Amino acid sequence: MKSYADVISEKISFNHQHGFDADLSDTALYPFQRQITEWALKIGRAAIFADCGMGKSPMQLYWADKVADYANGKILILAPLAVADQTKREGAKFGIDVHRGHTGDMGRITVTNYARLGYYKPEDFVGMVCDESSIIKNHSGETRKELTAFMQSIRFRLLCTATPAPNDYMELGTSCEAIGVMRRTEMLSQFFFHDAGDTSQWVLKGHAESAFWRFVASWARALRSPKDMGYDDDRFILPELKMQQHIIKSKPQEGRLFVVSALTLDDQRAERRETIEDRCSMVAEIANANNDPFVAWCSLNTESELLAKKINGAVEVCGSRMV
Repeated sequence: MKSYADVISEKISFNHQHGFDADLSDTALYPFQRQITEWALKIGRAAIFADCGMGKSPMQLYWADKVADYANGKILILAPLAVADQTKREGAKFGIDVHRGHTGDMGRITVTNYARLGYYKPEDFVGMVCDESSIIKNHSGETRKELTAFMQSIRFRLLCTATPAPNDYMELGTSCEAIGVMRRTEMLSQFFFHDAGDTSQWVLKGHAESAFWRFVASWARALRSPKDMGYDDDRFILPELKMQQHIIKSKPQEGRLFVVSALTLDDQRAERRETIEDRCSMVAEIANANNDPFVAWCSLNTESELLAKKINGAVEVCGSRMV
């Protein structure tokens, strides 16, 4: 006869294993990356919440490669537009062939951007990876609904993002629902209650806090540094961020003798329009001074269009297009 403690232990245990054992000791992964990837393969449906620079791309690529071998099928990787081509290049670096899909064309491992999901069918894949998976954060969003429905018939699933929101329970709920661990509404009812002052807000039950985080840990791994897992982090300490301001002197606006402060929103917009040429010329001069990689973030389309012309070899990434 089971003891009361055994019964309670069974009720709070979370067993989501849908995967298989794999040995990644012969790969190029760092030890902490191997540990996470082997765990994700054993779970079969998992989430990796790892900070920038922790190597989510090689982890998801080796995960996809092993799943494709084990299940003898195809893998679909969804990524933002600018990341899809990078994923293909990363695959080549690690000896994993990745096909860049566009309109339903497939390879053993196919990467495409989220906007092209409609060209593919879930029955064609045994595994799926969502890179930058915070895209499913909005529980009422159409993208989340489409992705969740697409993934439900796929056995192996992996979510990867560098920007999880551990205090945003909605995102954790949409994530665990997408990989098939638990429905978001079920998670909320089991571990949370409505805020009496605002019924749109959910509050973690005090007595359920420990059980909730054990539940999250059963399908997700989060880390900011290898040190979080007991590994040496010497190679993962980023250099000091240095910020240097470059100032362009404003000219008097049309009809004015002197330069005046842009106090109103209209004034600020006018100032930005008036200084586009000078600001972009300075940025281009900095970028063209050497052959190092360079990224320019822009607020206006006219800025990115002008910089693409002024910077040698520049590629403009804007919305849903890459020029």
